Amino acid sequence: MKSGKLFDHEKFNFDIARLKKGGETFEVVVDNNLAVAFKEGKSVDLNDVIKSNKIYSNANHSLLSSETIMENIFKTDDKNEIAKIILKEGEIHLTSEYKAKVREEKKKQIIYLIHKNSIDPRTNAPHTLVRIEDAINSKKVRIDEFKTANDQLKSVLDEIKTILPLKFEKKKYSIKIYSEYAARGISLIQRHVEPMSSDWQEDGSVICMIEISPGVASELIEQINKLTKGTADIESYN
Repeated sequence: MKSGKLFDHEKFNFDIARLKKGGETFEVVVDNNLAVAFKEGKSVDLNDVIKSNKIYSNANHSLLSSETIMENIFKTDDKNEIAKIILKEGEIHLTSEYKAKVREEKKKQIIYLIHKNSIDPRTNAPHTLVRIEDAINSKKVRIDEFKTANDQLKSVLDEIKTILPLKFEKKKYSIKIYSEYAARGISLIQRHVEPMSSDWQEDGSVICMIEISPGVASELIEQINKLTKGTADIESYN
């Protein structure tokens, strides 16, 4: 099976999947999110992915493909099977509006990654989300809608580090949660980080050792203090 491209940079009034095969062009109108998920191999119902079972030679002009040509090329007259082939082997074309939305979502993800994994070396505190976003906007960093946030994190950091001092480090914390909140507390910690150790005490309390980035630590500590009404014992180690 051909892998095909996942996206294309052309502009459309709606989202389509397109396959060129046997000298012909075949298109189906799709739901953008579900089409991408389907192509990535996720469990998605085809009926939810495609807006109809019509196969077009040019969807923008509502030109339907010849059924005779489709059967000759795909060796089937089952439009659902043909749609699957188009999705798997073809390209997904997204509207400019949707791509802009994806870029904004990716930017937010990148900002959060920087916030939770780095600190300002001048203050040893995490940069605020607003400060990071201002740096990205100031440097006019281009966010790529076709890459994951993690995949383009380094390139974004390379562009903003000249105006935003950054230091990446992790700190160790010892967190003791008393019996009344221990079970919920350990569950809360595990949602943020895998503890280095978890020692349950005879009185029902638990002591966790964790290593975590400052940005995540500040959020976790705030949530632990809220859960335990400020009774947890939290110590940090440089």
